[in-house]
Amino acid sequence: MDFTIHRKSPIVQKELFKKAINEHYPNLIIESSSFIPEGEDFYVFQVNDDLIFRFAKSEREVEKLKFENDLLPKLISTLTISIPSFTYKNFTDKNFSFVGYKKIMGIPFNVLGDRESVEYSAKTIGSVIAKLNEFRSQDKEELERQRKSWVKYFTGFIEKIKEVALQNLAPKSRNVVLDILLKNEATFLSYKFTPCPIHSDFKSSHILCDNHNKMIGLIDWGDSNYADVAFDFARILNEFGFDFLHKVKESVSSKVDFEIDRIAFYTIMIPFFTILQGLVSNDETKLQTGKEKLEFNLENYSNLL
Repeated sequence: MDFTIHRKSPIVQKELFKKAINEHYPNLIIESSSFIPEGEDFYVFQVNDDLIFRFAKSEREVEKLKFENDLLPKLISTLTISIPSFTYKNFTDKNFSFVGYKKIMGIPFNVLGDRESVEYSAKTIGSVIAKLNEFRSQDKEELERQRKSWVKYFTGFIEKIKEVALQNLAPKSRNVVLDILLKNEATFLSYKFTPCPIHSDFKSSHILCDNHNKMIGLIDWGDSNYADVAFDFARILNEFGFDFLHKVKESVSSKVDFEIDRIAFYTIMIPFFTILQGLVSNDETKLQTGKEKLEFNLENYSNLL
């Protein structure tokens, strides 16, 4: 696909998105619309104050939307929180593949809130992870295909780190990362984990809470995948710290694998998503944010193990 929409001005993009929605859903009256500056992979577009539309930025993101469209309906009846339910969707038009759903109202989770609300939200996240774990395939060949797909993706990601990102680190940090890769990469990539659906992007703005900081919704499933549950745990650790991860761990099912070595390894890899995004977009602020998070995670790596 040739996503020429990138080369349009925001004003033109807005009108083109409105036109694309109306072509597929002519009965939807668009009274107001605005962009929400969130996400690297999608244009996020709010319509009439209560609808959210996400437009794919590339063919890869179209596949992500299709994955969400398949997964989320299976989860709605089993989760005790709100998640997006796609009322509007189009996966066929060049440049204009989208999903649309009723906006889930809530405020971002605050890990520094009172003890009761933090423990409630940790328990709720643990319940979500446990429920996702129940949706793993029962077919051994399919599980192996999913495992190999995730390993292939992460193999490419690690190679990109080596080729592009490491040279932008301070020598001491670069050497520590190289040492961690040398000692762990082969074992990490060959480990026979059992894939299951993961959210892949737990962070405050995606965890929606009521006015008492208790979790009521989870949004932005754009990076969800059949993958290694340790990555979800690592995301939680990376965003909220070890104490909160420990609260989540206490509430997950005993059937969910909790491999601390893999979680620790992922926590070193995760800041490189931000570092690489900063390098690609020439965003110095994002690059520095990723470096600072990496430094923090490196300092805590040995203690975590």
